[in-house]
Amino acid sequence: MILFEDVDPNRVFLVGFSAGGDGAFRLSNRLAQRFAGVNIGGDPGDVDPTNLMNVPACLQVGEQDEGWVSSQPIGRCKDVARFGIRLDGLARDNPTFYVHGLFIHPTGPWIDPVANTQEQTDFKHNGWERGNFRGTSDEVKPSTIIDNYADWLKVYD
Repeated sequence: MILFEDVDPNRVFLVGFSAGGDGAFRLSNRLAQRFAGVNIGGDPGDVDPTNLMNVPACLQVGEQDEGWVSSQPIGRCKDVARFGIRLDGLARDNPTFYVHGLFIHPTGPWIDPVANTQEQTDFKHNGWERGNFRGTSDEVKPSTIIDNYADWLKVYD
């Protein structure tokens, strides 16, 4: 697209959720120079965050997301929180680099913005989907966010 469709390479963003997020972690790390930013909801696995120096990153995960390893309760979520803590350290050491945010979306009741009804959910995997993406574009429920992931991780570890 850059070669043949006049796409501005400085405006290419990578987005991936679930298994696509797992891939987005790897692609953004290995091809960091290709992306203006990333929005990832997946498991970082063994990805080293060092390469994300110039790639603004938004990381998202459901609070009880277990990922592929059901023997490790909320394993994916804890892995993403640990990755965010590593990015925090890199950003502290390099103040103008490693721009990032990490949002843990709690599992629990969901209020339908159109019907104004509440229902209990137990979405563990990509748990924010019903909260943010239901209803009309004018009536989307704002998501509750756990943004102090270091403290959250202490509770779950």
